[in-house]
This record gives sequence, C-alpha cells and structure tokens, in this order.
Amino acid sequence: IKRIENPSLWRFYIARRKEMNRKRQNQQNERILYHGTKADVCDIINADGFNRSYSGANATMYGEGTYFAVNASYSASDTYSQPEQGSQKKMMYRAKVLTGDYCKGQEGFKEPPLKDPKGRERYDSVVDRDNPTMYVVFQDNQAYPEYLIVLKK
Repeated sequence: IKRIENPSLWRFYIARRKEMNRKRQNQQNERILYHGTKADVCDIINADGFNRSYSGANATMYGEGTYFAVNASYSASDTYSQPEQGSQKKMMYRAKVLTGDYCKGQEGFKEPPLKDPKGRERYDSVVDRDNPTMYVVFQDNQAYPEYLIVLKK
C-alpha cells in the first residue's frame, strides 16, 4: 500500500470539498471508495488524478465519468484491476470521492442531470441503484487518489 501525496491535486480537491460542504450542509458529501486500474496508468493518476476523458475503458453504463465502487472486491476484479503481464500484479486505488447529491445514472450522460429541468443546478454524481454500490463523478477534482494498493493475482 502506497500513500499518494500530491499537494497540487489535494488543493483542488479540498477547494471542491469546501464548496460542496457549503452548498450541501448536514449531509455526507465525501466517501471512501475504490477504483481498479491497469499498472501502466498509475503514474498518470498519481501525477494528474483521475481523468474522466479516459472513461469507457471498461464501461459507461451509468455515464461517461470516472467510476468508483463501494466494495474493494468489486474494483479488485480482473475486469477493472487488470493483472500486469508477467508479474500478475493488480492495481487499485482507495480514493476520497465527493459524491454529494446523486441520482441514478444512465448510458450517454456526459455530466450529471439537472435537479430541476427549469433550473441550473446539477446533481454532483450518479449511481447504479437506490442503495449504491457504484458512484460516477464527472469532474476530475471530485476524487483524490489517496492510496495505491498493489495486489497479487
């Protein structure tokens, strides 16, 4: 387990968290979630954070954002944490994620839907179902890669 320390990413994340907590008081806006990935993108994530423009590598069933699972075992599956050739190492992040207000996602979403079609305010994230096991965020500063967990297949 490797702690990721990136002061620049952390500052962006904290600014987003402060704003979300100001707008959405008295609710849980931040969650600890998991994100499986391939070994060859870990240096990029460590340096630049999670980038939604890479969405679709595994799925876009709930929208074209960055996906995070409630359960580590889901992100550790070979589908999302693909074993490295030769060493069979698998990579997964434990991340702080700003989920805020959410609704059910759907394929094709490029951002969360509006809360009210006549308004301008959007949900902060989308989920897979009423009792979420998966969250999708669409703004890169909504997640911070806190720990990189290296697993053996």
